[in-house]
Amino acid sequence: MPRDWDLVRAILLALEQLPDFKGQLRPEDIQGYNAALVTYHIMLIEEAGLIEAIVSQTMGGEAFALGRRMTWAGHELLDAIRAPSMWNRIKRTALDKGLDLTLDVILAIAKKLAELAL
Repeated sequence: MPRDWDLVRAILLALEQLPDFKGQLRPEDIQGYNAALVTYHIMLIEEAGLIEAIVSQTMGGEAFALGRRMTWAGHELLDAIRAPSMWNRIKRTALDKGLDLTLDVILAIAKKLAELAL
């Protein structure tokens, strides 16, 4: 299953909107994506240290994940990609340069674009 950076961004935005640190983001809370794909991405971004999540797996192998909160690193990433215009510029720059979107590439492009704006 490929990583979908637009979905990662949507999950981070949704986690930020939780009313308090006791909230839970369920996979079905993310509109336009199926629950299995959202679950997979919650698991991925927890592994990356961007969020804290509750992850469980049934005996049959089916996974379920609830997003709990963003970590400092998650907030840093979201701050870099929050604005749709900036997010689109980051994706376009990576594509123009022939770069795959990775966390390091996203943050490097965001930093460079911010420097150019100063």
